[in-house]
Amino acid sequence: MWQRVKDELAELMASQIFKVLLGNPEYQLFLNRAGLSGKLPSKLELVSKEKRQAISEMALMHATLLVNQLSDLNAVRAHRAKALLLEGPLQLYRLWNSAYPRSKNGFWWFSQGLLDRSASAGPNPADRLHWLRDKLAISMDWSACDRVSVLRLQVNDVVPAIQAWGLPQRYYSKEAWRTIEPKEYFSKISEEFAGGATQTFLPWVPEQRVSDFW
Repeated sequence: MWQRVKDELAELMASQIFKVLLGNPEYQLFLNRAGLSGKLPSKLELVSKEKRQAISEMALMHATLLVNQLSDLNAVRAHRAKALLLEGPLQLYRLWNSAYPRSKNGFWWFSQGLLDRSASAGPNPADRLHWLRDKLAISMDWSACDRVSVLRLQVNDVVPAIQAWGLPQRYYSKEAWRTIEPKEYFSKISEEFAGGATQTFLPWVPEQRVSDFW
């Protein structure tokens, strides 16, 4: 399953120049390594056959690294996972840790629909955040999950993505014993967060479109 996702993602990454991502340093590095620098063409059809081949090869290498990392996390299910292009107007949301400001712009995002469903937890933001943590299955040692950011893709914005169904996760991850007090760690050893929500993984995030939500 993951091999199919790798191939799909590589094809999408090489399909066009994603203008909304031009401010992302990692995407700029991707283009430079593929032989595109300076003034970029409006369409990839305008570049030489050799450069298009270089872009395809770079995209396959990048997609392979990303999907291998995704697979190793064992955080989402391979079955029915898919690569796709997300087109604006669209809003996605992310739980993040205010102690680490860079985490506002991470890889993992979720839908407006899931945010709306969190209202069933009541009006208290802390209760809604815990509800979202459970559905997204984020182990306690992975993030404080005390804030929500929003990514607003505008009309004509396009980004590549992977969507997959989230798997259940332990209350504390397997590696948490290194940092969590043993009594606390073992008291939660049998507890899990449910997972089950569709999650969106973005290889590159257009940070200029990200802002605080809660």
